[in-house]
Amino acid sequence: ASTVVLPSYLKDGFVATSNVNGYNAAIKRNHVPYLLPYATLQPGFSEWISQAANMCIIGSCMANSVVFVPLIYSSNTKDLHSSGLGYTIDNIHSTIVESFHDTNNNFTPCNDWDGMKYYSEGEFSGLRYQLLGPFSSSEELNQHMSYTNTSYCSVPLHNRFTRWEETFLPLLPDPFSLRPKIEDDITVKNRHDKNIVVMVMGDSSSFQAWKERLQDIVGVNLTFLFAYCDAEVTISPNNSNSGSDRRLNFQALYINKQTWTEGRNLLAGEALRTEKLQGKEFDYWLFIDDDVEPVCHAGSEKILGTGSCWQQIFNFVSGDTVPEKASTIALPLFVKDGYASTSSADAIFAAFKRESVPYLIPYATLLKGSDEGISQAANICIMSTCLPNSGVYIPYVTANNIKSLSHTREGFSIQIIHATITLNYHNATKNFIPCHDWDTIAFYEQGEEGQSYLGPFQTADALDQHIPSHQDTFCSPLLNRFMEWEQNVFGIL
Repeated sequence: ASTVVLPSYLKDGFVATSNVNGYNAAIKRNHVPYLLPYATLQPGFSEWISQAANMCIIGSCMANSVVFVPLIYSSNTKDLHSSGLGYTIDNIHSTIVESFHDTNNNFTPCNDWDGMKYYSEGEFSGLRYQLLGPFSSSEELNQHMSYTNTSYCSVPLHNRFTRWEETFLPLLPDPFSLRPKIEDDITVKNRHDKNIVVMVMGDSSSFQAWKERLQDIVGVNLTFLFAYCDAEVTISPNNSNSGSDRRLNFQALYINKQTWTEGRNLLAGEALRTEKLQGKEFDYWLFIDDDVEPVCHAGSEKILGTGSCWQQIFNFVSGDTVPEKASTIALPLFVKDGYASTSSADAIFAAFKRESVPYLIPYATLLKGSDEGISQAANICIMSTCLPNSGVYIPYVTANNIKSLSHTREGFSIQIIHATITLNYHNATKNFIPCHDWDTIAFYEQGEEGQSYLGPFQTADALDQHIPSHQDTFCSPLLNRFMEWEQNVFGIL
């Protein structure tokens, strides 16, 4: 869904459209740069034209992504007396051309929409295809909706939004002067807290330390999934944090002799199950190696807020300074004194935005005798191909990972990497053969030297402008792969 609206007629299920009345519209924040500002109208043009232009953009860029609230409808009596003077196809076309067309980027939406029927609100249109549903569940509707056409729409519409945004920024005070401290009770109470599932695999003896560490985090809703394989022990669920009214939902899973890659995929399956049980998705799926120790460097509090180093990390992940085009948030091994990103971050800390999960999860199934690092090499291939340079490093923080220092790399060869990527990701019928021409190990190395990352930049917006657009259309076969894995997970669960 890009937008949520109230319908004019009762919907007894989940329904979506591209064409809606504009009198109420809850636009998801990540879709705002596509849909705002509204079109600029010429004198004498009907106000309805701005909504007609909005229908054009939704129909072209995120078709049928406007979801009606079920079992509720609304009336808008004043609108019945609004004037439709100046509401003509010629005026609509000229407005869309002036406000949205960008010939330099070959962006000319709706140039062939030659009748008013295309701009009729879906509930009143005689064209039945303008409504999807009703379906009995949001998941069923979601399967019939389209993904945002970022390859066609992202650059021109984001450029337009940035130009509009810059007209306001000089009028605003320094954002750091307005930033409240993390321990401000009013701030924590009133802001929209992100929901993050934290997944760790390690010895059962480290479970309690991780649980206590996460219980101390404020300003974010955490679910903790812990996998261990050294001993099968029973840990009661939903244990409350002693001396606090804040609860940490957690589950400890015994996995018998599983590898790093298998363990992460089992934890990912449990994250799916948890989402289904709670009826909503997490904002991030965060994987952390059990021996990661973060170090916050001088300057971190200016960007990340106050608190322990772990608190500062979660301040960033749950805050508003993450670049919009970030797919993943990572901890660097060397300090970044600003905003930087890469396609080849280390896997020891990986917070995947939920909308990016179907491209990057599950981790690749490995061939017998393969080094565990190959699953991350395959991940680097997919990131570089589909979500290039969208793995954003947390500024002024580095990670220590003691256990990995002695790790040997037997079975880490270009031949095995190629075979793994081909088996797990290639889809010849869709002409999706990522990294088939990567002929040296250097392409797959995790690294923070030379040209392996973008930045650092002074602001998140500056970095965001340099992160390339996601290749959603080319990489759509990955969504089918994810759905097959998802069905298999639920079949097991």
